[in-house]
Amino acid sequence: MGWKANDQTFAVSARLPNMAEANGDLDVNDPGDAGTYILRDFVASGDALRIKLPFTNPTTEYPEFLWVENHQGTALNGNPFDKWNYEPDPCIATMIPGLQMYVQIDKEVREDPNSSSPIYAGPGDHLRPLDASGHYEIAFDLQSPLNNCVSWNNTFPASIHGLPNALTGSADRHGVSDDYNFTGTLTHVDVRLNTTFRIGANPPYTYLDNLFYNGNNRQVFTPGGNSKVGVGTNPSSATMMNLVGYNVTSNDPKDLRRIYLNGVSVELMAQHTNGSIEVNVRFDDVDVNNDARWCADEIQLNPVATSTGYSLNVTANKTITLDRGITATRRDAPVTYNGQQVFTSPTLMRCPANTWLNLSPNSGFVVDNGSTLRLEPGSRMDVGNGAVLRVKRGGKLELMGGSVLNVLPGGQVIIEEDVVNGNDGHLLFFPNARINMEASTSVLEIAGMLDIQANATFTTSRSG
Repeated sequence: MGWKANDQTFAVSARLPNMAEANGDLDVNDPGDAGTYILRDFVASGDALRIKLPFTNPTTEYPEFLWVENHQGTALNGNPFDKWNYEPDPCIATMIPGLQMYVQIDKEVREDPNSSSPIYAGPGDHLRPLDASGHYEIAFDLQSPLNNCVSWNNTFPASIHGLPNALTGSADRHGVSDDYNFTGTLTHVDVRLNTTFRIGANPPYTYLDNLFYNGNNRQVFTPGGNSKVGVGTNPSSATMMNLVGYNVTSNDPKDLRRIYLNGVSVELMAQHTNGSIEVNVRFDDVDVNNDARWCADEIQLNPVATSTGYSLNVTANKTITLDRGITATRRDAPVTYNGQQVFTSPTLMRCPANTWLNLSPNSGFVVDNGSTLRLEPGSRMDVGNGAVLRVKRGGKLELMGGSVLNVLPGGQVIIEEDVVNGNDGHLLFFPNARINMEASTSVLEIAGMLDIQANATFTTSRSG
């Protein structure tokens, strides 16, 4: 709304390490915006960072921004509003100091005399918390035990150990959509909040009755806990899918219906005794340093200016799994998947021209449950020594014309056969695609299906 401190020059303001004011509104297209920043307590100083997430088309898609704030909490700054809702109830822990992050979707128009302008009309609630506790497939139990925290009501608990889904899963402070009234469509009444989490797969269960949707300390980024957001973390710095609507999907062509991967990372480096927090912002961080499960209707890799040339790099002993998600990504047309009704599609990951997907030695990439990894014309993928690209259970590896798959010495590409269900992995080979086998120890094993497309000649080359 244009509020800022008297000594503040920029609408979004942060500090450099020498405590000089810096413009906190960062753009990936300006490499000079990367670097180290100091964020003082947000409610006392107004310091914040806002990073425009790249690769969305501004004319056809909503822009998205990552907000980063330092919240020290009421106990340290005395501000009566910098706390969790219902704090200090005995079941609501006092907010701990650390970083809190959010994703802003659209809402860039701030001044317009027309009452029908985007300021007063159009979709609302375009701000999503990015919880340090991560994004998961959240499903609710059918029974509703009593929750004694503030509400003193029966609530449906969710398992706290659902599968990770960094890109399209739900988080503590997100409403979780499912077809709770069994109509075949998702409306505003088909949303539940994370009041209670269940621990354990078998009774007797333990319940956490802490009203997580109102805020919880596990959602704060801290030096000793989750301290980083990047392309491979959970949650991720990638863009979020969105779909405008209340009871039905609006006819809104600017809905973002794909995930754009990027090189943005924000890492908490130090928390000083005066409460300020030092963060490091990068625009070229494409390393995946932990196992990741990715699900979305469409994931798009993008060229990122890096010293290695990689657009995405899976580091040693880490694995990315493309899987089919369970968390809804649309409002209608449910299908049956693994015996349950879901509002999702199989995951497609596209690698367009000028992208380079690298599997470091002993890393892995799994294409599972009907997902597709598509190398488009002008793209490249390298499989390093001891690394494995595995396609299984209906997964597809599509090598389009002009794409190159390099299997380095000791690397393996395995297209699995599904003996039990007949749902084999597939390799689709298009005209002018190429597989380079770099040495006698490079492995290409096709036990599943090889689909040679029309006018294509399946060829590989082997060196050594």
